[in-house]
Amino acid sequence: MNKYNRSKRQGLQLRFQAPIQNIVARFHRQGFMKNNISSPKFIWMYNDHRTIISLYNSVVREYLNYYSFVNNYGPLTSRVLFMLKASCCKLLAAKYSLNTMAQVYKKFGKSLSAPSSKKNEKALPFIKPSYKMTLNFKTNVDPTVKSTNIVSISPASLQVLVCQVCGSDYRVEMHHIRKMKDLNPKVSIVDRLMAKKNRKQIPLCRGCHMEKHRNNKS
Repeated sequence: MNKYNRSKRQGLQLRFQAPIQNIVARFHRQGFMKNNISSPKFIWMYNDHRTIISLYNSVVREYLNYYSFVNNYGPLTSRVLFMLKASCCKLLAAKYSLNTMAQVYKKFGKSLSAPSSKKNEKALPFIKPSYKMTLNFKTNVDPTVKSTNIVSISPASLQVLVCQVCGSDYRVEMHHIRKMKDLNPKVSIVDRLMAKKNRKQIPLCRGCHMEKHRNNKS
């Protein structure tokens, strides 16, 4: 401030603004929102809790990484986190037959943490990013983010997996079962691989995955 109690005019500077309304519109197209309200992305419902959190976290990271240089980074972070966390909460409510979001938060905590399924594995919480503006322009993509088209993200893409039957890395997706006792290793090679790894899910290419389900119906 000068003696006349007036602030000095700053030099002209470029200000970059993330198009928040365009992002909201994109969330509608991708199933995260409906009628301007967060909506569960039901296509992810049959993944396990940990995979659901990983998927949503990757979406949050992708947007915040892409727009890391903008001046409205704080408002952007707040909006993206609010919309996607609510979408995730509603999806978990549907998955676990809970009536309200409050019941989901009561069951899993404020961070919607996925409980650990292995002895040395930590619970996986919903991402809690910084709201601080950095103005950093990032040229390296987060390693968990494989595409700017969020619709194409799958659990397999987060781990760079290949089909455990044929070895293909094209259109790999996760095959799930409810209980280990449902496996029939003597008949199915997929069940045999799952039993050997002692896991309820296994990466399969689209062709092997469809073949597995066709055999289950026969």
